[in-house]
Amino acid sequence: MWTAAGYTQPRIDKAGQALVQEDGSVAEGHRDRELAILAAHFPPAPLGTYNPSEGGRAFELVDAHLVGSLLAKATNTPAPGDDRISADIVKVFWQWDRQRLTQLVRACIRLGHHPQLWKTAKGIIIPKPGKPDYSRVRAYRVISLLDVVSKLVERTAAPLITDHLERKQGLHDGQFRCRKRRPCIDAVAVLMNRTQQAWNRKQVAGALFMDVKSAFNNVSKTHLGKRMEALAIEPDLIRWTVSFITDRHIKLVLDGKTGEASPVDTGIPQGSPAAPILFVTYLSGIFDEVEAAAPGVHGLSFVDDISWWAEGADDSEVAARLEAAATASLRWAANNGVDVDHGKTEAVMFHRKKTAPTAKVKVGTSSIAFNKEATRWLGVWLDSQLTLKDHHATRLKQGHKATARLKRLTGQMGLSPANCRKVMTACVQSVAMFGLELWWKGDQVRGTIGQAEELQLLVNQEARATTGCFQTTNLGALSMESGLRAVTRQLENRQRRFGLRLLSLPEGDQAREVVGARTPIGRRLTNALAHRGPTESTVLLEKPETLDAELLQGEEAEAKAEAEKVRPGLTMFTDGSRLDDGAVGYAVVWKNPSGLSWKGVKAHMGGNQEAYDAECAALARALEEAASRNTTPERVTIFSDAQAAIKRMASDEPGPGQKYALQARRHIAALRKARPGITIEIRWCPAHKGVAGQ
Repeated sequence: MWTAAGYTQPRIDKAGQALVQEDGSVAEGHRDRELAILAAHFPPAPLGTYNPSEGGRAFELVDAHLVGSLLAKATNTPAPGDDRISADIVKVFWQWDRQRLTQLVRACIRLGHHPQLWKTAKGIIIPKPGKPDYSRVRAYRVISLLDVVSKLVERTAAPLITDHLERKQGLHDGQFRCRKRRPCIDAVAVLMNRTQQAWNRKQVAGALFMDVKSAFNNVSKTHLGKRMEALAIEPDLIRWTVSFITDRHIKLVLDGKTGEASPVDTGIPQGSPAAPILFVTYLSGIFDEVEAAAPGVHGLSFVDDISWWAEGADDSEVAARLEAAATASLRWAANNGVDVDHGKTEAVMFHRKKTAPTAKVKVGTSSIAFNKEATRWLGVWLDSQLTLKDHHATRLKQGHKATARLKRLTGQMGLSPANCRKVMTACVQSVAMFGLELWWKGDQVRGTIGQAEELQLLVNQEARATTGCFQTTNLGALSMESGLRAVTRQLENRQRRFGLRLLSLPEGDQAREVVGARTPIGRRLTNALAHRGPTESTVLLEKPETLDAELLQGEEAEAKAEAEKVRPGLTMFTDGSRLDDGAVGYAVVWKNPSGLSWKGVKAHMGGNQEAYDAECAALARALEEAASRNTTPERVTIFSDAQAAIKRMASDEPGPGQKYALQARRHIAALRKARPGITIEIRWCPAHKGVAGQ
């Protein structure tokens, strides 16, 4: 299905294309074009040396559970690296000898060493879509195909670095992407909320958008190592990182021919699982320095797209602050081996007046005027009054183009209606409705009625293409048969889910503070949630807390047999539910020491919660009851029919149910303090299978 959808995309075939280099010279021969691409995308490393220190304990976190979970997430479809070993082959080997693979990954981190055998990548040259001139060498990007076993080590190092930086708050709060719970739409919401707050203070605001040139390929291992050390990352991870990006080679694949291995002195392989977090770490130093040099300026970034935001009494004051930010940015970039793409630098002024600003922002030797038209940033077209009408019109046009293109897959000899619906939802609605959470005001509200009707017409076209119905088909029957929901319901649901996700962020996160803010976007999200009661607060702990208990989730028949066994110690059963009227509660039961009768506790949790919350609360309460007994049992076994709740207990990260996961850890610590050798198991058992106690 997705292969067929890919066939409808226009292909860019530039085989044999002569390339114009940055100095204006033309490369025509195969070897000349190869050298031109190497020179443009892999510049020489800046001067400087860095010797990482010894020691480090990050390797202690590498175990079979971590490596196995990361390997399971690897897809089998990506092309293999130079060794031609695919991910599914490594997964088969994992089933045979997981201990050896775990030891290999652990040793690489402990020694701070990435084997030279894995440092040669195949460089696939891909044209960048939407470029006006494909004779320019910069109109292409190079994606590295790496060996799967090498990527397994990189997949392991990446979350270790990310977890350290998140818990220690090493990254700037305005850095989005490459981090959990920080998509691009959150960055736009923060910018809009901040601007509307400035309007409430009778101020105007502006933003300067800058782009890092050849972001991943320009990373210096010297500056990266020093930055990681400044952020107190474990030395073994720093040594591995420096080893990973040192003495690398690449074999460019040009016109279907694989060239000879060429040395690469700098950069992070674009295609490596560790590349995004390493680049974000590399760039993190610019924000504090610029904000200190230019008071009143706030930074936001999405990988290599950097935005500087400032407010002032008029456009001249805003331009002066943004100019100071630009000067500090270029100074930091020059000192850290970063190159800014001046051709992509833009400025936009946000104000309620319709008069165009006259001030300009000086960036280096150029003067950047504030855009009169809507400015595209992170996929959202921002106009000066933040109405997002241009964004809606552009996205709607893209949706119609996608519908027209995908209609070729429908019809009597095309995809089945079910697959057509999936394609339309994934390839059309995701394009046309991107960013609607930012502008939707609600059903039958002035200002969005016409936009909702335009989107509904698009959905009607999708429904006709999916079902093959006539133009005169009743819309109610058409919607029912196609399975595509009405637009207003989709818009309300997407905005509500967006608000709920923001509320699940840790306390103090600036994106979380958008909900409930006294701004138009804050009020829209609050109204979408239609909730006035308390919400669960989450935190990101500086030091991770592990769950010192065994979590077991087997097959249904095996789990049922385990639940029916007679076990020593204390065996408990938990369950949570939510009634149709919204009431939520849970119960925990266990047998008396005599084994002749049951005892238990139950609790009503009120409304505005889900059955998931009740299941998590039941597990925490069961551990609390076990820890409060006069005599600590030798073994505690807890059965639950909620696999999601059991999985939640394994993580202390922010999100729904976090407070119950933290409570469970405290009760387990109390049990182990009272009886160090105690065995604690949390097991899944199937519901409604006749298990006594369930």
